[in-house]
Amino acid sequence: MRTLRLLVALTAVASLGGCVSSPPMARHLPYDIRGADSEFARRLKARFPDGSSSAQMIRALTAEGFRPTAAHSAGPSTHVYVYERDALICSFAWNVFWLTDEEDRVSDVSGTYDTICL
Repeated sequence: MRTLRLLVALTAVASLGGCVSSPPMARHLPYDIRGADSEFARRLKARFPDGSSSAQMIRALTAEGFRPTAAHSAGPSTHVYVYERDALICSFAWNVFWLTDEEDRVSDVSGTYDTICL
């Protein structure tokens, strides 16, 4: 249990304390993983509300270093972009998901923040 707490603390410090670069929209997230995850999703929904242009969203995400993933090919209306970084013993990923309609408008924007440590 003590080892787990230490690993969680080191992960928080490494990922949110400046050792790992994060995309601008993910900067200054809460230190706990659950709080960081929900705050990242909230920021995405605020920045890209339903009805936004998907093309503009893609340009904005690409400018921040996000890239499309293989899941992007799940269908023409499904989009998944990711920003990944590795540090010491952990990998960090900020994922963005959304759907588009026939007019290329955004809907159902969501995001997750994932951490994987050895």
